[in-house]
Amino acid sequence: MPKLVAGEPAFPYFLGELDTALVEAQLSRLTVDHLKQQAKALRITGYSRMRRETLVGAIRAVHEGPRRRAWAYLFMTLEPLKVITPADGATLALAVEALVEYVQDSLVLAREGRYRTNNTERSGTLTKRHPAIEATRHSWHRLMAALDRFGANPAYRAKVAIAADAAKTGSNPWDALDGPAAGGGA
Repeated sequence: MPKLVAGEPAFPYFLGELDTALVEAQLSRLTVDHLKQQAKALRITGYSRMRRETLVGAIRAVHEGPRRRAWAYLFMTLEPLKVITPADGATLALAVEALVEYVQDSLVLAREGRYRTNNTERSGTLTKRHPAIEATRHSWHRLMAALDRFGANPAYRAKVAIAADAAKTGSNPWDALDGPAAGGGA
């Protein structure tokens, strides 16, 4: 059985591509003046003489996307627990994507409100829940399911701790569940 050591997994290329696409989409909607304001805020030298394409490239090069920030945040949260290894990249990537979706949907709700009112000729005024409410709930459950794998939820932490203790002592964690008959004795 391979021995795994706690440590940070490599940041997956596909999360970087998703971040790049998001930043590109956001930057494409900005005017050159707004791009220059962004470049100034990011302390990009020579921004005042740059053309649009050069500004976009310079901002993209130094802008950290939401997935990169979420990755750093989640790793910083899990690393002290010593439950994440370099082999956990896929699980951490799923947690990152769920966290990013949760934050984005929560921002939509903050801007647009939790309810929508529609006026119809037939029914009059209808008030419905915003669809982002269900989206935040779904992404929250996905995030918690991924974090449970790392023992971030107290209910699951004991299971992760038992497995870690068994690895240290060489004992079988299932023996504790067998009761008095575990050792073959009376």
